[in-house]
Amino acid sequence: MESDTQQCPICSKPEEPSTRYPRHVCHECSSKATSLDGRALLFYNDHIWAGFGAKYADNGELYASHECYINGIKCYAEEAYLGGIVIQVVENYKKDLYRGYWDYRKSNFSKQQSAFDRPDAPSKRPPVFIPGESWRNIIINPEANPQEKRDLIELVPVGERHKWFRSMSSSQALAQSILGNLKIYDALAILSELKDDDGLDLIGKAQISSKNFDMEHKVNYLGEPRPTSLDGYVSGDYQIAIECKLSETEVGPCSRPGLKQTEREYCDGNFTIKPSRTERCPLIQRKVLYWQYVPILFSWKNDGDLIPCPLYKNYQLVRNILAAGVKNGIVSAKNGHAILIYDGRNPAFQCNGEGEKAYFETKEALIEPTMLRKCSWQRIVQSMREKEMLPWLTKELKQKYGL
Repeated sequence: MESDTQQCPICSKPEEPSTRYPRHVCHECSSKATSLDGRALLFYNDHIWAGFGAKYADNGELYASHECYINGIKCYAEEAYLGGIVIQVVENYKKDLYRGYWDYRKSNFSKQQSAFDRPDAPSKRPPVFIPGESWRNIIINPEANPQEKRDLIELVPVGERHKWFRSMSSSQALAQSILGNLKIYDALAILSELKDDDGLDLIGKAQISSKNFDMEHKVNYLGEPRPTSLDGYVSGDYQIAIECKLSETEVGPCSRPGLKQTEREYCDGNFTIKPSRTERCPLIQRKVLYWQYVPILFSWKNDGDLIPCPLYKNYQLVRNILAAGVKNGIVSAKNGHAILIYDGRNPAFQCNGEGEKAYFETKEALIEPTMLRKCSWQRIVQSMREKEMLPWLTKELKQKYGL
């Protein structure tokens, strides 16, 4: 049930109540949207009543972001559910996500209450499926035949699912819902038509298809005792490693600084020799090859102290770049690149967010910066809508995630 009252979160002017957009700003405040450096912005539908476009008001130059500021308050502009543009403040990013999830649960699972774990807590956490029902967290074509359904679900085997895959905030479940369905319905070529946030071809030299795209791909050439997986992987002469994020607050740090100080592999976050070991990184002592390859692709050297260690906060991005840049024992930027796909509403991936800082710190250290690219889920979904591709999927992505 919608609230009887709602106010613009910026000027407090009474507004039409909306459960879908509880923090939308009024028309007058929307007209004041600017970039971080204060330039006025115009947002618009780039197709008839659909799609999203943004440009600078002073010269018409394209503005490659949804992020904007109104009276110094960070906001996010996007295509509205039934057309037009809506701008919302983003201070309560996770709270707004949770509200959307619970509305989605209510409308889509009203007869499957037993499929969920733990009591309702709409303002505190997302809905969580019980272990045996976690497959329901994947968006599946309502008209899928048994083979299509099975192929989609098995893209990420049960044993490869993340700990909280059954939470509606799972980035792995989101990735499987979007990238997995694009694979199942032979539609991955749409990614080849997209540009990254810097205007580069997102896929670049790679040839992507359902035949050479995989999820939770095991990397077995970095010397890791237990090979970890890539969220998405494009194989071939030119390979791509894909890292997917949703509501995470960072891209993924090294786990060693999180160990107890009494543990043998504990690290204080600095690339320095410690009394308990002869190498600057405990992973080197375990014969992991990261620091053998890093100096070839990055400006970071391995023969001196680095304080802090550049892999401390940037571990996951660096690892994905190495996974793309190493092939048959040869390390080269010509072998491939890594892609970070993120939620553009997430403050962690906006200006000065931890995810954005890690991305640029990693990219700036690359000898060939094009080895790391990023693109929002919003850009991918928008392109799907423009091409009327898998409309049942884009409709449900809007309902569940607000994408």
